[in-house]
Amino acid sequence: EQADASQPIEIQLEDGGDTTRAVQNMKKLIQEHNIDAMIGPSTTPNALAILDVIADAKVPVMATVGTSSVVEPLDAKRRWVFKTTQNDDLIAEAVIGHMRKSGVKTIGFIGSGFNTRFHMQAWQGVRDADVLGVWSPNRKNAADAAAFARRLDVGAAKAYTSITDMVADPAIDAIWLCGPNHARIENVEEIADAVNRGLDLIRQHQGQLKKADLVLITDGGSDAQMAPRLREQAAEL
Repeated sequence: EQADASQPIEIQLEDGGDTTRAVQNMKKLIQEHNIDAMIGPSTTPNALAILDVIADAKVPVMATVGTSSVVEPLDAKRRWVFKTTQNDDLIAEAVIGHMRKSGVKTIGFIGSGFNTRFHMQAWQGVRDADVLGVWSPNRKNAADAAAFARRLDVGAAKAYTSITDMVADPAIDAIWLCGPNHARIENVEEIADAVNRGLDLIRQHQGQLKKADLVLITDGGSDAQMAPRLREQAAEL
């Protein structure tokens, strides 16, 4: 059945967060489907990866990412990109401001790539909070990101071997999730598991724990406000 020429045709392709696939998809959309414009990608690395392709084809893109680097500095490639969200420095500033008002003084990052490093740079303007931890499935990348934070002088960051270890460390007040989209459900599940096990210990033992046995929570949703009380309880043990 032939499509109605008066109706626009929407074509959707999934890149799975992979930059190579994002470039392949963009070329396919341009060469095979002769698209007039595109909405996406939804991740910064993929949006940056397709710049050459869209500039050569002169196809405008509405990128659903926060990072300002896809549109700044404005040049021959970036003139074809438009953004739908605030720049991530504005987002980071708002989040950091809320954290400071909530008494959060230290954070640990999940992720070690572009997003993590960009957000770390936003912490350079924060004088009363520190980046103390980084976890990544790639230990070398985690260590490199931690070293990057130290070079920025935003905190004495160190690499953690697991999300659970970072959540359990009483030096970490909150977790900043910057890993790839496809891994975030798994990351949050591990955070929630560590939080719940820590709360269970408190509830079961009613304060009869040794400091070494106490798992403190970080950002635990509805239970997040328990963190200061748990730390007070730990100090009394």
